[in-house]
Amino acid sequence: MANIIVGKILSAHGIRGEVKVRPLSDNPRRFRRGDRLWVEKEEAYFTVASAREAKDGVLIVRFRETADRDGAEKLKTSLLLVGEEDAAPLPEGTYYHFQLLGLAVRDEDGADLGVLAEIIESGSNDVYRVDCGDGTSFLLPGLKEVVRAVDLENGVMTVRLLPGLKEACAYHER
Repeated sequence: MANIIVGKILSAHGIRGEVKVRPLSDNPRRFRRGDRLWVEKEEAYFTVASAREAKDGVLIVRFRETADRDGAEKLKTSLLLVGEEDAAPLPEGTYYHFQLLGLAVRDEDGADLGVLAEIIESGSNDVYRVDCGDGTSFLLPGLKEVVRAVDLENGVMTVRLLPGLKEACAYHER
């Protein structure tokens, strides 16, 4: 099953099986004819037959598997995904959420703080919820000043606990 979200189907469009899609990918070539996308609601891959831009960044997409409005209506609110192997390469120092989730979180002294359990998109920067393993958790801002290193190979994120964050961590250790 695919696991990188690249779009969301907003609604059916017209009577020929087209859907309105809000792209959630920085890759503008993600919706080319012939591309296969995992349609969450159908739990199946669908093939893009055509795609064109509408207004406000929305795309009008027709899948080979939907021939009419009824078929398109069934897809409403579904997420569109691709597999990790189809992920576009990112610039150095940036990561997909799926790469970060589950990493061990350690401070700069090597002390284990927990596991990155959730990524909250707050607008200005991501916020990481770290599960301490004892039923408690704390939040870390996803900022360069805090996240000092990410080692995907060894499954470790090294963080610098800024003033106030260290106290929050100590509070959770009690």
